[in-house]
Amino acid sequence: MDSKKVLIIEDDPSNQTLFKLFLKNEPYELIPAYSAEEALRFLESEQVDVILLDLNLEGDGDGATLVQKIKQLPDCSSVPVFVVSGLDEQQFAGFGIDDKVNGYFRKPVRKKTLVSALAEVT
Repeated sequence: MDSKKVLIIEDDPSNQTLFKLFLKNEPYELIPAYSAEEALRFLESEQVDVILLDLNLEGDGDGATLVQKIKQLPDCSSVPVFVVSGLDEQQFAGFGIDDKVNGYFRKPVRKKTLVSALAEVT
């Protein structure tokens, strides 16, 4: 079975490490991106199967803008996107991107929840 590519857009190295630990025994190739710019550069030349995105990227503004940019890329319009953030659901709803993402996880994310959600879309 081929591994699915998961782009993890998260500026905090400790959270990147946590996602790697959660998914290390799963059939995924994990690709870290530490900024919106790095993620967009990668997506312009490579395809992924799923995107995990932190809403609050340091120095890059909000992840809502990034979600919209990602969805405008020709090869990414149908790629599942899951948002991960410390914001509660009401705050997340204020970003107005519910219809562009496949799910929202509040930090701290539970391993079982994350693995389950990824399995549903891959």
